[in-house]
Amino acid sequence: MTNGDTFSFYQRICMARGLRHGQGWTCALGPYGIVTLFPSRIAALLDWKVGATTVISVMPLLMAVFAIDITDTVDFSVYSASGALLGFTILFAHTYASGLRAHLDPSGRAVGGTAAMLMVGRRSS
Repeated sequence: MTNGDTFSFYQRICMARGLRHGQGWTCALGPYGIVTLFPSRIAALLDWKVGATTVISVMPLLMAVFAIDITDTVDFSVYSASGALLGFTILFAHTYASGLRAHLDPSGRAVGGTAAMLMVGRRSS
């Protein structure tokens, strides 16, 4: 929900706060695109060093901090960095959560059904 609610209004927040540095919010998407290339790889490297329960406990707190930074800042550099780091924490935490789910259910049904669980209530055509 944090990701959906924050990034749905990412551009609107930038314009409403007057954060028009250079190209405005499009300049914030550059760092976001670069930073989000690495979290899954870093999570794979740290898998044996950092426990999944630690990651999925701490990352939501960081997501909240970055979401608050995005919505309350008047500084473009904080806005841009928080947007990129929010994307990083989301991808990093999801990698660990998916790995934990796969470890806890060796049959693969929980991991395989995750997408279907998210679409419950969606109207079929």
